[in-house]
Amino acid sequence: MKNELLYSKEHTIYPVEYIPNLGIESLLEEIKICRKKHALKPLVNIDEFKDCFKAEILMPGVKRENIFIHIEKPVLTITVLYENFKQEGKPTTSTHEFETDSFEHQILLPGNSDIEFINASYIEGILHIYIPKTKKPEGIRSCQVVVY
Repeated sequence: MKNELLYSKEHTIYPVEYIPNLGIESLLEEIKICRKKHALKPLVNIDEFKDCFKAEILMPGVKRENIFIHIEKPVLTITVLYENFKQEGKPTTSTHEFETDSFEHQILLPGNSDIEFINASYIEGILHIYIPKTKKPEGIRSCQVVVY
């Protein structure tokens, strides 16, 4: 007695039914579109110490000259501008996974942060920002921070 369910067309193992795969180009285009919609933000670590806050932002491959930090209290804004350069001739590869779009990242500062004495340094792909604490709020509401 044969089990009709096992031998139905939906459950047959042999002969195998061929289902054509989508073209690889269309799959790559779909992945690129999804990546642009969901652009990755840099990874951020923020630690609080007794006398300051320390923020570390992972930004490999960025030139120090292209990092701009602006504070409009209570928001610290980090902007990275990439240089757009074009190479001569037709490229030999079609996969580009390096993120080359400019981006902006914002960090909400606590009320006891002293924005007048914030300092920043960029070392080995990591932006270090030190935000000292203050006991009384100061009158400065906005400023630029130089990255060393």
